[in-house]
Amino acid sequence: MESTAEIEPSPQKVDTPINSPNGSSKKVIYIVGCSVGLIVLLGLCCVLVPALTLPAVQQMRAAAQRTVAAGNGRQLGLAIQDYYETHGKFPSASGAEGGSEMQSWRVRILPYIMQDAVYQEYDMGQSYDHSSNSIVKGLYIPTFQSPRGESTLDDTTHFVAVVGPNTVLTTDGKKIQRSDIKDGLTKTIMLIEYRESTLPWYQPGDVSVDEAIDIIQNADSSGTVAIFADGSYSMIPPSISEKDLRALFTRNGGETISEEYLPSYDE
Repeated sequence: MESTAEIEPSPQKVDTPINSPNGSSKKVIYIVGCSVGLIVLLGLCCVLVPALTLPAVQQMRAAAQRTVAAGNGRQLGLAIQDYYETHGKFPSASGAEGGSEMQSWRVRILPYIMQDAVYQEYDMGQSYDHSSNSIVKGLYIPTFQSPRGESTLDDTTHFVAVVGPNTVLTTDGKKIQRSDIKDGLTKTIMLIEYRESTLPWYQPGDVSVDEAIDIIQNADSSGTVAIFADGSYSMIPPSISEKDLRALFTRNGGETISEEYLPSYDE
């Protein structure tokens, strides 16, 4: 006799409509969860992206500033070469020439850095601080500045000559010619970048050999722009020895200089 027991149908799963009260709650929870996740993701991006890109931006800025500093220094070096071609000698660092008052070499090279109009207005027969020369006070001349310099005053110079008894630019009025530089034009530094300078470009004033050594050895790892007697430049690292620096500053010491500190003409 066959069993007549009834087989109960299995319960069927009923989907909750999205527009039902329970479906609406799930939809709200889903949207809120996505929104919170998106906010968290955006927050992480705002924190991580600048953190990751900042070093690269800083490196690019530092490289650009270094390039501008070297370019300005190079212009000054070439201006001194033009001055030499006209006068047959290097300019005095801050000595009197031809009966004039003491003037900075930076004033003397004005015509060679496209500042002839300023030079024509300047009274070389009077000192830099005379009332007749007040027109240059506060005057901004970009070639004299380094974007790595600390001073924000318009008339500051960040390039100074290294002066001493055996340097290219002197304060004793001695006529220095290229033939006097026995060590070689490409092996003798005449100007350096001085980032901490607050000296106005028109005021006589530079640095001694000892001061220049201190400036270079206490600079950061990017180095200091140095302008050589032929108008070329090199970045001198702070790791350079005092012995090598003294050799680079003298014009006829006969020292042997490491090639790593000399100008690279491939730059």
